[in-house]
Amino acid sequence: IGTFEMRRGHFILFKALKKIIKDIPNIKLLLVGTGNDDEKFRINKLIRKYELDSYINILGHRSDVADIINVSSLVVNPVIAFESFGLVALESMSLNTTILSSNVGGVSEVITHGETGLLCKAGAVDDLVKNILFIKNNQERSKELSNLGLKRYHKYFTASRMAKEYFALLKKNINNINDHVQ
Repeated sequence: IGTFEMRRGHFILFKALKKIIKDIPNIKLLLVGTGNDDEKFRINKLIRKYELDSYINILGHRSDVADIINVSSLVVNPVIAFESFGLVALESMSLNTTILSSNVGGVSEVITHGETGLLCKAGAVDDLVKNILFIKNNQERSKELSNLGLKRYHKYFTASRMAKEYFALLKKNINNINDHVQ
């Protein structure tokens, strides 16, 4: 879910998918997002290189991302750089879907590894494979992760809670500024 920029790590996911096919021959990967012409060309070239045409559906930019997440058994975010917050993780958690993400940037503030989702080292194909197979082979554990992810989302990341906290922070900073001005 997101752009087709190189930093999103699609090539890592494609390498992992190539290894997973022997264990999960009916696997389907839904790519949601888009990019410029060069990025789209690169994605399609990688799909052909790894012979994944029959396993990957490129859905493009979509307004029904929540519906797509809801029909997914797992959301994978293989980002390799510059993940400031972890919006893909939050979207998945808010919809009670298990999330597997690279441990990059702010993602570890959103996902508690092994409790509310799974984290793997950025760029680590074998780690990604291991975790995807773990989720596939442990559906009950996957459901536990997604349920705890949903609870964490409601506890810390709802829009109303975050707005209240930002407002309190702004109010505190304004009061601090006023104290220094007077």
